[in-house]
Amino acid sequence: MHAFSQVTQLVKSPLTRCVASGGVLRYQGRDMRDLCTGLIDFGNGVRFNYSFCLFSQGTPGSMTIVGDKGTLRHSGGGKLLLDTPGRPGQDPPPLAGHSGELPEVEMYKEFFRAIAEKRQPALNAPLAIEAAKIAYAMEIAITENRIVTERDFA
Repeated sequence: MHAFSQVTQLVKSPLTRCVASGGVLRYQGRDMRDLCTGLIDFGNGVRFNYSFCLFSQGTPGSMTIVGDKGTLRHSGGGKLLLDTPGRPGQDPPPLAGHSGELPEVEMYKEFFRAIAEKRQPALNAPLAIEAAKIAYAMEIAITENRIVTERDFA
């Protein structure tokens, strides 16, 4: 979910379509969705490709955000890279207001600063809802074996 909230912040457009595949695996005596892949389209034309694998050995997760200005990609615990026409593998420019810490740490720090300053945090309910739609759309697509669209959330 943390990754989905970060993607939602970057994309700033609602989910329009989702296809996904995955399944429940048995690991250490319990069933869990461990291996899944989704392709999410947003209203502004950006596409998000997400693969998740927590316990299945040798299958790293990855995320790719593709837009008209380039591609952000992260794979298997490596660093985030920016590909633009003619310039693959760049370090992306820092986001305004970010300190360079892990994005999850920055997210929590910003949330606590907002509380202390009595202001709306950057990660708010509408953003959380959009991030949850990604997870829920993937779940629906996998369990019902169908394409999920924005009509599913109307």
